[in-house]
Amino acid sequence: MLLQNDRSIAALITVICLALMVFCLIERQVRQALGPEQAIRGLYSNNHAVRQTGRMVLYHLASLTIRPDTATRPTPHPINRGVQPHLLELRASTKPDLASAPEWLRTRRGWSMSCGWADAIERHADGEDLLAVFFRLLDEYRAEA
Repeated sequence: MLLQNDRSIAALITVICLALMVFCLIERQVRQALGPEQAIRGLYSNNHAVRQTGRMVLYHLASLTIRPDTATRPTPHPINRGVQPHLLELRASTKPDLASAPEWLRTRRGWSMSCGWADAIERHADGEDLLAVFFRLLDEYRAEA
């Protein structure tokens, strides 16, 4: 059996925790993009507005097929089924330009970026939860960008 030693159990718990973190990040990103209304139409067949969950978002995006364009064969059909276009539009509207984030941290906070932004956040977290610091800084960056 796979779970016969402590390392296997720890690895399984780590994978489960990472999956839950991705699930929570999906919910957070869609809720932030929705703004104060916090509801989206089209998740249920009767089309009433409901507060989305990560499960609903993943369910509706599960049938999405991504076909990259090529020079000889562009994608012939845009995505136009149900709520998928709206969810993808929300994703595009919340995508910040993070290329300038290290420079923003250096000038705004005076932090050295010699070892990267993750190391800088870890060095300046002062015992605070690293994810909480990251998302607080990301919110500040988005507000100023």
